[in-house]
Amino acid sequence: ITRRGVTHDIDILQADRAVREILSHYPNINGAVAAYMDQIPYNFEDRLEVLDIGARAITFLTPSTEDMAVMKLYAERPQDIQDLDSAAASGRIDWKLLDRLVHDPDEAQAAALSERRYREMVGAYQRFRGRAGK
Repeated sequence: ITRRGVTHDIDILQADRAVREILSHYPNINGAVAAYMDQIPYNFEDRLEVLDIGARAITFLTPSTEDMAVMKLYAERPQDIQDLDSAAASGRIDWKLLDRLVHDPDEAQAAALSERRYREMVGAYQRFRGRAGK
């Protein structure tokens, strides 16, 4: 989860082949996440945020906290649940935006591989809201 949240790895959605080759030498960088594009809202590019990490030749972008939350809701692994709960507890989630991303047919539903996977993510979202008291 972004906005100054903690992450344990870096996932690369898109990068030039030469950059991917360089990054492949680092164990905490995953360049194979394009296979999971069905788990991120369809229009996530509209909400990308620049990461100011001091790079001079490459611009690093990250999905919004809410787009990352949808990805974590799809996966719903123990670490993802912990990340979500931590983001909610620290106030880093825009609940109105997250609700729109989950329920708008042009966002998470449009990217889903199947209706079943989408319904499972919505169930994970409902559980998450319940834990967060929303």
